[in-house]
Amino acid sequence: MTRKCTKCDKIIFNRQFLKCSNCKNLNHLTCTNISEKLFYLMKQKESHNWNCENCKIKCQITNNPSTSAEIQASNTSTPQGFATRRSKNNVNITNANSFASLYSEVSEDDDFSVSKTPNLNRSCPEEGLVMNEVLDDLKIKIANLENKLQIAETEIENLLLENSSLKRQILNYEKKTKQLTHICQTTPVRSASLRGRKSLNKNKFDFTCLDQTKDEFVTQPHNESDENKSSSPKKTPENVRNGDNTTKLPAQERKDSTDNTITNETKKKLQDVRGFNMLKLGFNLTRHAGVILKRMMSTQEQEVLFETVNNAGIITLNRPKVLNTLNENMACMILAKLQEWEKSKNLVIIKGSGDKAFCAGGDVKAAIDKVKGPRFFHVEYNVNYLIGKYKIPYIAFINGITMGGGVGLSIHGRYRIATEKTVFAMPETKIGIFPDIGGSYFLSRMQVNLGLYLGLTGERLKAKDVVKAGIATHFVPSSRLYELEKLLSRCNNDVEIRALLNKFNEPSEEFSLASNIKHINYCFAASSIEEIIERLEKVNNDWSAKTLQTLGQLCPGSLKLTLRALQRGAQLDLPQCLRMEYRMICRATQSHDFPEGVRALLIDKDNNPQWNPKTLAEVTEEYVENFFKKLPEDQELKFFDSNL
Repeated sequence: MTRKCTKCDKIIFNRQFLKCSNCKNLNHLTCTNISEKLFYLMKQKESHNWNCENCKIKCQITNNPSTSAEIQASNTSTPQGFATRRSKNNVNITNANSFASLYSEVSEDDDFSVSKTPNLNRSCPEEGLVMNEVLDDLKIKIANLENKLQIAETEIENLLLENSSLKRQILNYEKKTKQLTHICQTTPVRSASLRGRKSLNKNKFDFTCLDQTKDEFVTQPHNESDENKSSSPKKTPENVRNGDNTTKLPAQERKDSTDNTITNETKKKLQDVRGFNMLKLGFNLTRHAGVILKRMMSTQEQEVLFETVNNAGIITLNRPKVLNTLNENMACMILAKLQEWEKSKNLVIIKGSGDKAFCAGGDVKAAIDKVKGPRFFHVEYNVNYLIGKYKIPYIAFINGITMGGGVGLSIHGRYRIATEKTVFAMPETKIGIFPDIGGSYFLSRMQVNLGLYLGLTGERLKAKDVVKAGIATHFVPSSRLYELEKLLSRCNNDVEIRALLNKFNEPSEEFSLASNIKHINYCFAASSIEEIIERLEKVNNDWSAKTLQTLGQLCPGSLKLTLRALQRGAQLDLPQCLRMEYRMICRATQSHDFPEGVRALLIDKDNNPQWNPKTLAEVTEEYVENFFKKLPEDQELKFFDSNL
């Protein structure tokens, strides 16, 4: 049996919603009990029925809600069906079409039998998928879309706010620029340079242009001959009115005499001079304004940068203008971050900003202060102590100058990566102190007395020599450091790190000091500075002559302190060496030589320090031993974990 359209009486079905293929009329099946639309929903693969979910009783079905004619839906099996949807109007094409995408189309072979026999009943099964579940799913999807829309609107608002903020800043800068420009144009010229004599072309004039209360001034022609100067009449108001030499008069009299004394040519020249000076002043003020705006727009850079990349924590010393010199604030930040990362990272990488230096040392200009100095060294030595016992791999990229405090940030770590730009030195004896930051520990353990040679003379090692001496563990070209850093950040353990570093490492070349190693070993095995000098004189070659000259320029007290510290440090561990060095450095800040060396080499830069004691002979045993004495208990070096 087939179904006919109630409007044109043609056989339908146009696949979906019982739509007539002839007149396009939508014929809904409607439950006559509660006037609910009956849609077509598949409940089970084996059972496809017309149903009314709301009435739960045998359903009377009509062909069209606008008429009372009742029809019966056929029992033919259909592949899919519709569930009921509640609606105030039984025929609501808009609502019906809005859900069309949720239901499958009815195949062309589906047959619907419709009979005009009234009030034939059909049961509404209780099982099956109901429209409420579909509506719940739709509500969830709509809610998700609304959330996404709300997030998008919020982002748009934030962008608009940022845009408006930038516009306001630009307007403020433009306003300040206009104000400064206005100041440049309106500021009166009160320059002392205008009080003197100015030459214009071939004529000379004397200008008295600084009347502090008014903008008026009178000019006086300058006579070349001395006779005219000596015979000039007394300057009186009458003389001025008669065209004689003028003098500074009261404002009223000057007003009367201006027309007679200042010619048009003179006025023009005066305007040129005044305009030139105004232009010069305006240029200076504009340049100053540019500096002010630049400072206003710039932000203060952080001295140390910390970032996390994959499994690695990365520290960047960020003071390239002063060769990444270490100060107290930087040391405090590094100490805190290293303690935090030791528990959460797989490795730590430390490097310097720029290509010139990893770290050129500590800020000794501040360290010579009797209060700030011990405080800075206390924090710095705690950093050295932590690096020396760090549990996870600590990798230092010593690319560029690495001296003093920079050595302390690298030498105690597990891996030190040198490049062709690396310059290593411990030059403390040049400024009146000794190699600290654990220098008494690692220098005393270097082979063939090389550490004593480097610590006493401050000699520099470069590039692959740093690896040969044992200061660095690997040599990697600086161009490959970025690649190495990225790969290291992905390593999970020390085995992977070691394998990667060995892969990047380049073999070292012949040591630059190889020809003099035997002399170094012989000369610096002596037990005193005087004996070292005697052995150098016996060697008597170019190297020994240069070394003797170097030792003669260094602080005598520092030489003996350094030798004694390295001799004792060979028998101590790192914490003990740091405690010993802290006692020495605290007393150095109160002595004469340390401040004097910093003054001569870094502040005044006259390179003429006045040491006290002046010679090695004047450096007594008592003077040396006084530096090693214990400090009061409350002033001794205390490590951060001493109370744990």
